[in-house]
Amino acid sequence: MNGDKTQLRSRSREILRMIGRGHSYEQILAAMPGLTYRNIFRAAHEALKLLGPDDEAAEVSGTIRVQDERLRRIRAEHPRAYEPWTKDEDLRLGSMFATRKTVDEIAAILQRQPGAISSRLAKLGLVPMPKQP
Repeated sequence: MNGDKTQLRSRSREILRMIGRGHSYEQILAAMPGLTYRNIFRAAHEALKLLGPDDEAAEVSGTIRVQDERLRRIRAEHPRAYEPWTKDEDLRLGSMFATRKTVDEIAAILQRQPGAISSRLAKLGLVPMPKQP
């Protein structure tokens, strides 16, 4: 944390600013390439730690440990789960989709979850965006 325990890292400050302006996780991730959901959670945790010890900070620490375990289990089956997408992966995804490979087949090849494949296809405009409830 920049050597000073009373300061947030610059990336954490920017993430928290965007949250404060009402940006969604997806908007934050799109604006800051290479960022993952995990970085957003860590920024919040970092800010809570600066507020001092309390039950909420301990709860957040516990939640992060649970998320770490959940991520470990998911990545045991899908090693690239929650990793940023590369341009090469986007090209491969488009090519496989064009050859009518199924979402499950593509997920296995790209080592990602089927839901991530469906979401990325929509983000790339290859399938319609799902309607929000």
